[in-house]
Amino acid sequence: MKVIVSELVVAPRYAEERVMCASLLTIRTVNAICCLHILLAAGCGRNSDYWSSNGEAETKRRGDVVVAALEEYHAKNGCYPNNLNTLVPGYATDIPMPIIGKRMWQYNVIPADDRYELRVETMSRNMVLSYSLGLKVWIVERR
Repeated sequence: MKVIVSELVVAPRYAEERVMCASLLTIRTVNAICCLHILLAAGCGRNSDYWSSNGEAETKRRGDVVVAALEEYHAKNGCYPNNLNTLVPGYATDIPMPIIGKRMWQYNVIPADDRYELRVETMSRNMVLSYSLGLKVWIVERR
């Protein structure tokens, strides 16, 4: 039976060997397609203005995790933390990042009003997703 050497397939002499080589090539093709799907799902290859309804929904879900940790911190300490990293590990295992826009949270504390701003926006700033602390909902602004 012939073997695969450095990604080159040496042609087999028997029908069973041909099937085996074809199966190996099929597995490699499927693996390559799966890797491509994973990279695309993670947002690789997209610019920082990427926005989609699925990405927006997932970012809201991730943001809800951050908001819950912020509210728990506030309940225990009477104020909001100065930065999101303060929440780890006591209030969250990690800070799940957004998958749209710049893919990073913009977080500002406004101590005088006992509130905060949590948002993500595109590089061109034509789309902004922000959490309304007063309304307890996510708001999308299209500029």
